[in-house]
Formats: sequence, C-alpha cells, structure tokens
Amino acid sequence: KQAGETMQKLANAVYVAASTIGNYETNRRIPSPGVITAIAKHYNVSADYLLGLTDTAWKIRRGRE
Repeated sequence: KQAGETMQKLANAVYVAASTIGNYETNRRIPSPGVITAIAKHYNVSADYLLGLTDTAWKIRRGRE
C-alpha cells in the first residue's frame, strides 16, 4: 500500500500469483527467500526491512556503482 501499487502489479513483478501475495499479507503463506529477495529488489529496500528486523528501509544498490 505504501508504494501505491496493487497486489497484481507486485505479483507480476516477482512472478507469483496475486492470491499468493494476499496469502503473504495475511500470514497464510511464508515467502521463499527468492521471493523476499525479488520483493526487496522491486521496492529497492533491504530484506531486513521487509522482515521487520529494522525500521530503516535501507536502499539497496542496483547494478555496479
């Protein structure tokens, strides 16, 4: 919701079904490490932020700098 994005758009970006995203949001399913990585890359934040291990959404670097 913070990104102003639909579940379908996120699902398309990380190659899962929209219903799977819904299941992650309601704690009915746990995303695999690969899906967590894909979501972190999609939103340009750390996996720690997604997992609630930090309150700071550290931006990840994309590509070589």
